[in-house]
Amino acid sequence: SDLYDSLAAVQLNSRVVHSVHVPDTSIDFFGTKISMPVIAAPTGGTTYNMGGKLTEEEFVNAICGGCNKAGTLGAVADGIGDPLLVYEKRLQTLKEHGYKAIVGLKPRLQKDIIERMRLAEEAGIIALTIDLDSAGRAARATKGQTVEPKTFEQLKELVKASKLPLLFKGIMTPDEAELCINAGAAGIVVSNHGGRVLDQCPATAEVLPEIAEALKGSGVKILVDGGIRTGVDVFKALALGA
Repeated sequence: SDLYDSLAAVQLNSRVVHSVHVPDTSIDFFGTKISMPVIAAPTGGTTYNMGGKLTEEEFVNAICGGCNKAGTLGAVADGIGDPLLVYEKRLQTLKEHGYKAIVGLKPRLQKDIIERMRLAEEAGIIALTIDLDSAGRAARATKGQTVEPKTFEQLKELVKASKLPLLFKGIMTPDEAELCINAGAAGIVVSNHGGRVLDQCPATAEVLPEIAEALKGSGVKILVDGGIRTGVDVFKALALGA
């Protein structure tokens, strides 16, 4: 509720003297024009998050097909509880249908991330994200797979490992935002993982302005998630610095 309440507390001023009759909401996202400044968040885990009600192909078609029809980007994730074959199936579906999408990766061991980057590149995606915050979820340790927080040197290695734009997700402070950009990231995603990593943290709407101020003039992309449900919420996020 903090995510929702923090956005709801932001108030708007109307503008009534202007010449805009039909607003253009399209933006350029790393060379791809999309219809609005909104893209899908990388999600996965159809078996353990969704009870196996959808096949991997059905899930990717629903998310990415729907987003592409709306003129924006879909997304798929490398779920920590999924074997590599599941991730490959998602990418195969993207490639077969020619979907425009981003791919989200978990903060695994460096070699495992880089392997998954290579597979994503072959699928023709637009950009990559790595949710660094995911290393803090206790549930990750129960899946039999290794995740870890990343050092500055490791961030630099990951940026250099792919020709695709790489964004680091889970950034909630100006100093870590600057670290990511200094490591060469194409952008960041301000996110507290829906409050599921650290329940004593602020909402994204509260920290976004100071992070945006710290990165002012850098030319990097600043994305944000958390409690965004309507076009008005999107407008507020943009006004706060996304």
